[in-house]
Amino acid sequence: MDNLEREVKVQRYYPNVIANADEFKQLAILENEEFKSIWEVLFKWFKNRFVSEADLEGVRRWEQMLKIIPSKEATLEDRKQFILRRINTILPYTIRRLQQILNAVYGDDFAVVSTNKKYELWVDIDNRIILKTPSMRTLLRAIIPANLIIKILQELNADLFLYAGGIVSNVNTIQITMGKEFTINELYTKMIIVGNVSTLTIISLKTKNI
Repeated sequence: MDNLEREVKVQRYYPNVIANADEFKQLAILENEEFKSIWEVLFKWFKNRFVSEADLEGVRRWEQMLKIIPSKEATLEDRKQFILRRINTILPYTIRRLQQILNAVYGDDFAVVSTNKKYELWVDIDNRIILKTPSMRTLLRAIIPANLIIKILQELNADLFLYAGGIVSNVNTIQITMGKEFTINELYTKMIIVGNVSTLTIISLKTKNI
């Protein structure tokens, strides 16, 4: 916002009867300085209504209204950004608007949000902002509905080799009943497989039903 300087000349409004009088000319010079000072104060007050244009005095006023206690290391621009984030958390937002806010704060696609039917808000973050998750949780909790659970994850693509093994077993069950002949054939299993191969024979003895 440009500084709208105004050249004040009250003599423009003098009637012709007194405009050329020396006394009123001197009076105009004094009044012009007074009105110029008043204009500068009013314009400064006007600019401080906008956070991005506020000076140190205006920032302190915003922080007082929003009950913000700035850190000692925060610069004037840092304090302005924090004020804007606090103001933005006052109104409800859609998931699209929330994504726009996260893009503005952390960078485009550094934090991608999504929801599911389990009332969970998932935030897939980039590794470069992993240390900013505490402040992100504070920001999200102020914006999203209270019934949503915040879940922050980091998904990475990786090329991995997967080795799988297993056990193949062959089980023969032979039932021996009274009064019947039985034979046990030679147990032979031929398999070509990587892993552990075992053969198990289970013999159960049963009597006739009485």
